[in-house]
Amino acid sequence: MAGLAPQQRERLRAAQRLWIQYRDANCGFSAAGEGSIAGVEAAECLRVMTQLRYNELDSTANPEKPRN
Repeated sequence: MAGLAPQQRERLRAAQRLWIQYRDANCGFSAAGEGSIAGVEAAECLRVMTQLRYNELDSTANPEKPRN
């Protein structure tokens, strides 16, 4: 965020807050299942979605960075 203009920072912050709400609601649905595996599925959902979001933000901030 350091390289963004103040207005862009605010838009990113707002988008990120909404994304977190979406992630939590989406993964909360996974946790609503029956059995002991539901918590594991919810945690994995959080991990995967957060990694994908990181990759998205990183590729936006560093478009020249090689991707695996």
